[in-house]
Amino acid sequence: MPEGAGYCSKENQIVKYIPLVQKIVDISFANYNGEFDRDDLISIGIIGLMDAMEKYDSSKNASFETYARWRVKGSIYDELRVHGKVSRTKMDKVNKLYAAVVELQQKLMREPTDLEVMENLGVTSTELNKVYSSVHFLSSYSLDKIIFYKVDQEYTLKDIIEDRDAKNPDEVLENKERKKILGYAIKSLKEREQVLLNLLYFEELPVKDIAEILEISSSRVSQLHGKLLIKLKNSIKEYMEI
Repeated sequence: MPEGAGYCSKENQIVKYIPLVQKIVDISFANYNGEFDRDDLISIGIIGLMDAMEKYDSSKNASFETYARWRVKGSIYDELRVHGKVSRTKMDKVNKLYAAVVELQQKLMREPTDLEVMENLGVTSTELNKVYSSVHFLSSYSLDKIIFYKVDQEYTLKDIIEDRDAKNPDEVLENKERKKILGYAIKSLKEREQVLLNLLYFEELPVKDIAEILEISSSRVSQLHGKLLIKLKNSIKEYMEI
């Protein structure tokens, strides 16, 4: 191999996947309003990309792009966690929101309004929307954890990377059941709510593009998404209890 050829090859690979890093930042961190700007997040993500290139093992039967997505997200989340973006206080507020919605649903026998949730929690509209935005942000860690389980105090990379060597039959059946239940829950949503999910998870559009399509602000998209995830979690809980 000519001198410097290895370096050039690696550099070319980095350049090739920079659009992937940019897409992750634009979709998963569109509502981030901290000390880092978009270019900062992309730079942090590129560090994760380089780490992925060093550690990728093709024998694991996972595509490099899939592996790189988690490494890029993980590197950004680790940096944001250090700066308190995913704090215990935010986790506590999300848990209290979920508990309040469940309590009101059982009491009112219907989906509670935002005003009823605000009164139950003793918060303002602005404060409630911040909690919904936290749910939106946390869903990028692990959507499965958000809608199937109680939100934990902290997320780590091992929580969200699938162990592709594990072929536990019980887990396979459980995942199939979850997908079926999630499908039922999604079908019970209003048409506009289903459109929002489709744009986010299937079309994978950035929040700002979804905002333009729905003719609302980017922050409102994040709030609606957070609110929608709480609603999905409650619907799934009901299906699982049948």
